[in-house]
Parts: sequence; structure tokens; C-alpha cells
Amino acid sequence: MIELIDVGKVYQASDGDHRALEGVNLRIEDGDIFGIIGESGAGKSTLVRMLNLLERPTEGRIIIDGSDITDYQGRELRELRANIGMILQNFALFQQRTVLQNVTFPLEVRRESKTASAERAHELLRLVNLDDKATRYPSELSGGQQQRVAIARALANEPHYMLCDEATSALDSRTTVQVLDLLARINAELGVTMVVITHSLAVARRICNRIAVIDAGHIVEEGFTADVFANPKSEITHELLDWGDEAVDQPSSKQGVNGEEEVVRG
Repeated sequence: MIELIDVGKVYQASDGDHRALEGVNLRIEDGDIFGIIGESGAGKSTLVRMLNLLERPTEGRIIIDGSDITDYQGRELRELRANIGMILQNFALFQQRTVLQNVTFPLEVRRESKTASAERAHELLRLVNLDDKATRYPSELSGGQQQRVAIARALANEPHYMLCDEATSALDSRTTVQVLDLLARINAELGVTMVVITHSLAVARRICNRIAVIDAGHIVEEGFTADVFANPKSEITHELLDWGDEAVDQPSSKQGVNGEEEVVRG
């Protein structure tokens, strides 16, 4: 379980202090797919980067699995980050490494044996339906395939949590559905708790069981996704709903991740 207690973040700038987050209180239960939605600049990415201490809070506490991680350093910090996978909008793959080598990278950092690392990587590539692409390079894959490699890499250390920061923003609607369904399957089958940062109501509606709405660094609303969408209480949630969103199909038990068209660039 993840708890944020009165968390705030202030950045110092030449023109004065900028408060990115203020008084944030959240509770993310084990097994959740928890969405944090809001406009650009609302503080979403700052918030999610707090959870693995890529950003440190200026005030407040962050509790993960009963331990206050706020001041973790050294070994404690490395172990924390090994337990929290992260996937980003731009995939962040190593272009000079093959798909297999990208997935084994976190295991190499932990000095796992080459044999064990390769076995784990192939297992994860099978999970994301890309084992036949193990020797390819990222430039030879489509955007959706690259994101699936990034998901496999994020799972290499068998994390309990996964942070998804606008993970489908660079993908078209069809590929977005495939990646979201893969994430939902990982949540269901592997029990990985997910925190999904998105500006997209359609993404939140499809995959998240609970959401929080953030505006100007404040959490203005949270609850079960269906309840928040059916009965929005904050002005920004009303505005987001009024503006509409791109089409992302409703969940279907027949939807899979195999249908994406492969792109191979010469």
C-alpha cells in the first residue's frame, strides 16, 4: 500500500519559489490500478516521481508498505526503486541494445548471471508477445512494440508497483487499447499495483478502478472511477468531462495484444 501524507513540493527558481504540490493526501491500495488525471502542468508527473524518489518532497511523508521512504538513501533507495517499475511516454529504450538486452539491463545492474537474466527476459518477452523480436533493435519496432519492451523491462526485477507516466500518450488509439489491456492483464495475473498518470479521461475510464483528479498541485477529487465520472464534484472534473476525450474502446474480453501491425524500418 502507498500512502501520501500532507505531501508538498516547492521548486526554487530565479523568479521565486514555485509550488508544484501542496497538501497531497492519497491512499493507493494493493492491487489497485489508480489513475491520477489532470491538465498539463497540474503536478501529475511530479507526484508520480515522488513515489520512487526521483523527486523528493519538500514537506510531508510517503509511506510504502508501512515504511516511511521519504529520506531513503543508498541501499534502501536502490531496493525501493527495484520494487517500483516505471514506464514513460517516450519508451526510454537503449537504441544500441537489442530488445533482449534492453530487458536484461536491470538484471545486469543487479549483477544477475547472464543465463538467469536471459531466461527472465525471454519469459517477460513471451508475456508481452514479443519473444520473436528478441534480437531486433528498438528502431525496427513500432511504437506500441517499443512500449511493450519497456513494460517487460519494468517487470524484470519483479516489482510490486508500476508507475505509468503518460505511457500511451505517444500511441494511436488502437495501440493504446492494446497496451492498456496488457497492463490490465499484468495487474490481474501478476498482482502488480499500478499508478497511471494521464491527461486522458478515456484511458482512466478503461483501465483505472480508482482515480484522483489533480489541479494546480492539489487533489480536488478522488474515488471509484465510475462514481467520479458519473457525479463529478470539482470544477476541473466538470471541465475535463465537458471538453471530451479521444475515443478508446470500452474493455472487451476478446481484445488482445497481438493485432498490432509490425513496423520494420530499413
